[in-house]
Amino acid sequence: MKQLNDQGKPVGWNQFQKGNLRIPGDDGADFTLFQPDDKDATITSNINPEPNVPYTFSFQAKSTEGSLMHCYFEWFKNISGKRVYGGGASVKKRTAPTEWTAYTVPFMLPDDFHYGYVAMRSLNGKALSIKGLEVKRAAIQKDVDTGGLWNLDALKERFTAKGVIVRNDEPATLYSIPVESGKSYSFSYDACGNGPIDPAYPFHEIKIKFIPSMQGGISANDVSNTPQRKFHKFKVPEGRDITRLSVEFGVNTRSSQAEVLFSNMKLEEIIPDPRDDWRFEMVKPFYRDVIFESQALEAMECQLLTDGNAASCEVEFNGEQFRQPVNGDRDVLITIPIKELKDGAYSLTCKVRDQDDKVLKSFSKKILKVPPAPVEVICKEDRYMYVNGEPFFPNMMNMRGWSEDYVYYAARHGVNLSITRPGATEEETLKRLDLAEKYGMKVVLNGGWADGKAVSYDTFRKKLEEMFTPAVRRHPAFLFYFMIDEPFWGGKPFEPLQKTYEIYREFDPYHPVWINAAPRGEITDLRPYADACDVYGCDIYPVPAPNSHSGLEDKMMTSVGKYTERMNEVTRWRKPILMILQGFGWGENPECGPLGRAKYHPSQEEMRFMLFDTMVNGATGVEQWGTNHVKDADFLELVLDTCEDLHAFSGLFLHGKQLPNAAATSAALRASVWEYQGNLTYFIMNVTDKDAEGVVDVADKPLIDLMSWGGTLKSTAAGKMTVALKPYAFMVYGTAPLPPPWRPLTAKNAEFEAQGSPIPGAIQKTLEPYKGKKNFTTTANWVWQGQEALMNGNVCYVAKKFNVAAGEKVQLKLAVDDLSTVFVNGKQIGETKGWSELFIFDLTDKVKAGENLLMIRAADTGGLPCGVLAELHVGKTILLSDSTWLGMPVKGIQAPVPATLDGFKPVTIIQAYGGGAWRNNVMTTEK
Repeated sequence: MKQLNDQGKPVGWNQFQKGNLRIPGDDGADFTLFQPDDKDATITSNINPEPNVPYTFSFQAKSTEGSLMHCYFEWFKNISGKRVYGGGASVKKRTAPTEWTAYTVPFMLPDDFHYGYVAMRSLNGKALSIKGLEVKRAAIQKDVDTGGLWNLDALKERFTAKGVIVRNDEPATLYSIPVESGKSYSFSYDACGNGPIDPAYPFHEIKIKFIPSMQGGISANDVSNTPQRKFHKFKVPEGRDITRLSVEFGVNTRSSQAEVLFSNMKLEEIIPDPRDDWRFEMVKPFYRDVIFESQALEAMECQLLTDGNAASCEVEFNGEQFRQPVNGDRDVLITIPIKELKDGAYSLTCKVRDQDDKVLKSFSKKILKVPPAPVEVICKEDRYMYVNGEPFFPNMMNMRGWSEDYVYYAARHGVNLSITRPGATEEETLKRLDLAEKYGMKVVLNGGWADGKAVSYDTFRKKLEEMFTPAVRRHPAFLFYFMIDEPFWGGKPFEPLQKTYEIYREFDPYHPVWINAAPRGEITDLRPYADACDVYGCDIYPVPAPNSHSGLEDKMMTSVGKYTERMNEVTRWRKPILMILQGFGWGENPECGPLGRAKYHPSQEEMRFMLFDTMVNGATGVEQWGTNHVKDADFLELVLDTCEDLHAFSGLFLHGKQLPNAAATSAALRASVWEYQGNLTYFIMNVTDKDAEGVVDVADKPLIDLMSWGGTLKSTAAGKMTVALKPYAFMVYGTAPLPPPWRPLTAKNAEFEAQGSPIPGAIQKTLEPYKGKKNFTTTANWVWQGQEALMNGNVCYVAKKFNVAAGEKVQLKLAVDDLSTVFVNGKQIGETKGWSELFIFDLTDKVKAGENLLMIRAADTGGLPCGVLAELHVGKTILLSDSTWLGMPVKGIQAPVPATLDGFKPVTIIQAYGGGAWRNNVMTTEK
């Protein structure tokens, strides 16, 4: 590109399409490309790189005239003599910088590459100067676990010992991973965000693209500033000559200062089982494979579901064998007498055989027979929970506070369920359960899980026994356990969760276990997680819409109903579906800190639409999540009004029967029909973001307006109802009034009624500790003692020896998730409560010259994560909490202070401050 040949083209470039060139170019450029009439100026050159080898196309560019530059590489295939576009790589269209700026574009060509070319363009004809243009083979680094290749010339400093850093407009590609046509694989990796988050959506979007494309190989996902494992299952198409796969990692961080670290990539072959869809399920007992003596079952019924290729099955139970022909039937019912069965655990096996008596597939279950208990919570075929035989309708909300007036106020609005951590002692747990029971409410208790490694299953079982004593388990207000939140999205393997579930089931057969999913993953991804619980569902927060919290193509409010349907498909319509709806506004979620505020809250109309959308799509209960973080009293009142709406309809949803949708002349209208005692109720909803009008088929009877918003009834005649609805509006009409709610509201309390709403005071109380405070800054780490860091409700000592010279000042800055008591040289100094407030202790008068010992008795109150964050200031020296600090597990929050460090071991670093669930949200009055 130093001179032109006799045809006026640059030497080494075989095409000069349009525009003008200056060679040499301006300001030291190899050439300057321009077009005086502001039209496109383009120069191209054919190149012929070697296939399956990473290359880079690099150059420097600048423009003092505002050139709109587009620089790229494209390649083509030759299919039956025709030129077919194959792909490309580019610097995205942009206004060229005014100073010299370097660009590097990585690419790799496949075996069927025919030819390609490099193009340099000024789309508006303004002068674009280029220098140092080069296409070359890249330096590479082989990824050991996948066999793929990293292009080091393209990644440069972004390729680190910890992994590959990806930023906006700076993707990273792992090239040439060996695969085989027709085989199925799992591709997994760790992702961890780093840097600022957007309060309106506190996650970094990640986009994964497989090249060539294949089903399961494109994913829009997201990640927080906490490491998460991500999975992609895909199959290389049969009949195509695909031997190599490339994976492109891209991000949208919403902040130019943020980035995502990708690491630990793995590719594993999946050997498909053609009989994966075969199932062996219990019909009686329906729930949890547990025979409750109180149900008086005389026979078990098992259902075998196959693809019709089985000849017989052999079931063995309690020492007896039951052989039954299948003869190609897809659905076989097997009956086993159990009238004289004693309490205990029993193995149930089923071997499915072909016509030659060869075993095609085997199933096994552990069946429990249990005696009656004071409280038995059993899920039945209608997917509702029954407490001692009486149905329960979950109308759930997070408590802003557990004061008596707040609990009463919530109960008066229909709230009957809330989640909390077990107390540090049995007395604390029972006190909260007593309060809930007083006002007709029940409680979900956070029990946690074990991974079988850092936390052994035996240790976890013992911890359950400590937290959930017999008195807690027989309390009438205790409804069920919460195991884990969003495990698939968080990259948790399902096998330990299934093992943990078995521990719960055997430890306490009488209370269900709940797992909540994120709005991510396919049905087959989520099913193993749903198998590890009794109650399932997911959270979905789509306001303001469209919102990327939904992982579906539908980003609007209707994603709530679609996810409800998906959760039922995941559980095959066999389990209660508890959907978590948006009781907050993005910006006041925990990631935004205790003072975070929302720019936008869902309106009453949006709250009601999401509520009815989830219920008519198969939810059996609802939680309004995030209300404990809301700072707007009016919005909290609106949430409670929505809970009261659900209470009003609870009798219909619990006791009514959903019929097929009524016909409507407009696809924008959905008319869900419910029947109760011969009366019909119609939920007519506009499921689009545009005005809709149409005719709905209804009963030829007078109709009552039960609840409507944004809709107009134009006419009714001869079983036809003409309606017009605004976007996401709804109309509820019935042939009779609603049936009574599932249970009356708690009785009025004259004293609390006279006081009015407790909400403003509750908000003020939680915000008061943070007045005049700012975010604490430190390079210390959140630490905890070893394996205990992964177990709910644990207590440990964290210790640090330090030396003090005469006259030195000593100060401790401390935050502990959740509670702590501080000791120096065996004497109690003070306490902390809650991790989001920094506590500062002046220890100057508490220490002695020479060696001293700081001990912090730290307690988790039932919800992970847990952590100790500390700065110990000794004179001018600052001792930061890190792996040099020591820890030891102890039993109980009143465990005595150890006299020595015998038995102490180095603590585990949970997360550097600024990351994890805590972010930088510890608040302090320090300037």
